[in-house]
Formats: sequence, C-alpha cells, structure tokens
Amino acid sequence: MTDPAARYELLEEIGSRFATSWKWRMQRIMTAQIVDVRRRMLRRLVDDAVEFLHLRERTKSAVLALGGEVRRIHLALGQRLYTLDVLETPLDIDLLAAQELEAAFQGTFPSRWELVRRRAVLDRLAKDDSLPQIFVGDPSRSLGDVAAPLGSTFTGWGASAGVYEGTARVITKATEPIAPGEILVARTTDPAWTPLFLTAGAIVVEEGGPLSHAAIIARELGLPAVLNVPGLVRRLSEEGSVQLRVDGTQGIVVIIDDEGDNAEDRALEISV
Repeated sequence: MTDPAARYELLEEIGSRFATSWKWRMQRIMTAQIVDVRRRMLRRLVDDAVEFLHLRERTKSAVLALGGEVRRIHLALGQRLYTLDVLETPLDIDLLAAQELEAAFQGTFPSRWELVRRRAVLDRLAKDDSLPQIFVGDPSRSLGDVAAPLGSTFTGWGASAGVYEGTARVITKATEPIAPGEILVARTTDPAWTPLFLTAGAIVVEEGGPLSHAAIIARELGLPAVLNVPGLVRRLSEEGSVQLRVDGTQGIVVIIDDEGDNAEDRALEISV
C-alpha cells in the first residue's frame, strides 16, 4: 500500500484490534507502558518495509534500463559484423565471447563452422527442462519433471486479486509472442518477461512466491495472477488451445472447457 494516509488508517485499525486483546493489554500493564510503544514499532516496521521495497524496485529498474542500452549497442555491433560478412545473422553476435568480439573488428574471428556448432549447443540447451528446485548430488534435469495434473480445477497461491477468462498461452522464453488478452502461463519469469505482462490478461506461473517477479509485476499492473501450480505447463501443452478462468483472489485456475465434468472428480488441490 503506497498511499501513506491509507496505510496509516489501516495500521490504526489493526492496532485497535490488538489493543482490545486481553493478552495485549496484560503485556502492556506488565511492562508498564504508559504509551503503547508496540503500535509505534508496527508503524515504523511497515514504513521501513515499504521504503526498502521501493528502493529494491528502483534499483532493478535502473539495472534493466542500463541492460537495455548495452543490448542495443550489442545488436548494433552485430549488424556491423553481419554487414562485413563475419556473421550469418546479426543475432549471432551472442555466440562471441567478449575477447572475440573485439578481435572480430580487427579481422580475427571464429569460423562459420564453429559458430554453427555453438548455435546448435545453445538451441539444444534451450529445449532442456529447468533444473529441479531440490536435489542431492549431481542434479538430473529429469528430477525436475512434474507430471501433468489431472482434473480441471487447480489450486495455487493467489498472487494478485481479480478474475479473468481467456485463452491460455504457454510461454517458455521471453522472446515468444503473446496476443493481447491471452493468459500467460509459464514455469517462472524474470524481469526480461515484463513486456509480455503488458500484453497479457492474467498470469499463471508454476513457481514463485509473494515477492517473486511475477507476483510483484502482476500486482502493479492489476493483473489476476495465480502462482505455485506445478505441472500446469505440461498439461496445457498437451491440451492445445485451452480457455482458462484465473481467480487471483481465491488462488484458483479452471479449465473452462471441462467444467461440465463432475466437480468432485476434477478438483485437484496443490500444496503451496
């Protein structure tokens, strides 16, 4: 809550509820508090939390802005090397190390065969599933596989309030397109995904907590969002085009096409 007046009003209401508690009054008497310092401490802690969250977000915004400028320069250099017939496409500049980039403008650069090999490796790695969150020893990507959940109703964590119905769009990387109003469904997101949020009608993510990127951006944009719905990406990938109802207030995602099924058979609760 960024409005100080509204925040203080809510804190006063919460403090008044505490003040009517028998345990709260007894602690105040036992500690001889003429003025209830705990209510002052609560206000200070909340103010500090809000200020530090704003500082964190401003820092992230500055890093993203700087990264955008660096990326524009990087692509401009790629275009120059493409014009010089050093690269097959301007985006192949991503295949060069920092030392190779400088040397390329001096006439020394990796062979086309080597660049093709590097692109093949990157494309193969991009298709791999994400690593598991918990593992012992050398992690195997297969350990992170989550079976596609059954049923049509899925309970996760409501990250941003509101209800929205639309077509699900499974996104695996930030460069994939999404049509206006589609529901963005992903395993996880990071700041590079923010432009997709500006187009989406709602957000459903398999991983993430209250301070994750998806949760923060969804709340700031007023998009209904539900997090912690494991396996939904695989389920929707198998289904094809699917209509969803995202209830960010209750933390529920429903496949609308299957609503005619028996509700008890299709209900599936997923621990958060």
